[in-house]
Amino acid sequence: FDHGGLFVIFAQPRLRQDLFLAHVVHGLRNGVSIESKIHADNWGFLSILSSLRIESDFGEEINVLEHDTQLSRFLRKTVRDARYNATFNPMSGIEKNWKHILSNKFEKCVGGLIVPEDSRGRVLILPQISKKPEAIVTLLREVLPDI
Repeated sequence: FDHGGLFVIFAQPRLRQDLFLAHVVHGLRNGVSIESKIHADNWGFLSILSSLRIESDFGEEINVLEHDTQLSRFLRKTVRDARYNATFNPMSGIEKNWKHILSNKFEKCVGGLIVPEDSRGRVLILPQISKKPEAIVTLLREVLPDI
């Protein structure tokens, strides 16, 4: 991520899990010795995403906020059959790097772009779309140079 590239995320709500690192010990009453507890979630694969408040919300009405860019033209075509499952609010530390690009009818963010100042990488967060492979190909061919 720090060296460039684009992460494309088709968003789902944050799902948290607590995992335990443990081993079996013979002679203990329950037979398991817990060494540590690990807090994990489905958004934990990039550290920058921990600064994003992700709320479960569902709907189909999606508005593109930008006008006349390659990205906005791509989004207008792509979100016609999209459904969102989450809304997003940047927390402190990521606000200056966050670009709100898609809204629902209540003006809550359902898609965004993270452009960190200290990195060449980008993170594009989109709602669920039915034709993901076609969208990725279009994104790479037509939109990526603009992002």
